[in-house]
Amino acid sequence: MPNKYAKDTKKFTFYAKDELHAKFKIRMQHHSLTQSEFLRACVQAAVDQDPMMEMFIDYYKEETGKQSKKQRAKIQKEQKESKDLLDTLGLGDGDIDNIFDIIAKEHPEI
Repeated sequence: MPNKYAKDTKKFTFYAKDELHAKFKIRMQHHSLTQSEFLRACVQAAVDQDPMMEMFIDYYKEETGKQSKKQRAKIQKEQKESKDLLDTLGLGDGDIDNIFDIIAKEHPEI
């Protein structure tokens, strides 16, 4: 659990109807999870581009009309091209992190 007083910690805040909050709290208790634990896991899954989270996000966008079918297809195509390029170059997440570490060391103003 992050230290809420640490300088690198941010607080997520949003509003929901009372009934939705109560139902969410009950579902989390059913799964033996805290609300914060669940939401942190969701945020981490989104950041990590977890395939299950990506599927959920695509489903949500389709159901709510957040993006057109054409826009979603374009994003999926770009994501596939990006993955293919990284595979072709043989770059993994660790390699990409190392590149950013080198850039940060050589250009601390960035």
